[in-house]
Amino acid sequence: MLLGVQLLGACALLPQLPPPPLPLLSPAALGESRTSTQALDLAYRDRDVNLQCVLQVTPQSMTLIALAPLGQRAFTLGYDGKTLSADLSPYVPKNLSPQRVLADLQLALWPLSAWQARLADSQGEWEVSEPRAGLRRLRHDGRLVEEVHYVDADPWSGQIWLVNLALGYSIDIQSSSQ
Repeated sequence: MLLGVQLLGACALLPQLPPPPLPLLSPAALGESRTSTQALDLAYRDRDVNLQCVLQVTPQSMTLIALAPLGQRAFTLGYDGKTLSADLSPYVPKNLSPQRVLADLQLALWPLSAWQARLADSQGEWEVSEPRAGLRRLRHDGRLVEEVHYVDADPWSGQIWLVNLALGYSIDIQSSSQ
């Protein structure tokens, strides 16, 4: 019996596998066309990366273009609701997931109702909630994996802080709508 308790305790110390990428929403789920410029400050482990981005969303597609500090294109991502295209610079880390990048932006910027409708058929695997004003939480199988903190009422023209607890990175996003 004691051995069983010790084994269970040891299992609790094992690192949990990261959740799969969040499914993407269609661009039309935003409910309008938007264009936004964004300054992104990413922190992951001992690395900080600054990007200047332009995000354009129409009901038919979304495009994200990211530039490194010296003006070099880091990546261009496109999504039409079915197909995700990615044109990555050779300088971009190989483990960068274009789907995760777009899912993070959609988690922060798309309406809560669009997320809840999209995830309703995930049978509890994914859950998005806003427990209070200025805070959005994403859970996978009941475990908190991501939080979005809103400094301003309009995320398209304000500051957002996104923290991915499961993968250990954070993104400070300063948006300006056009």
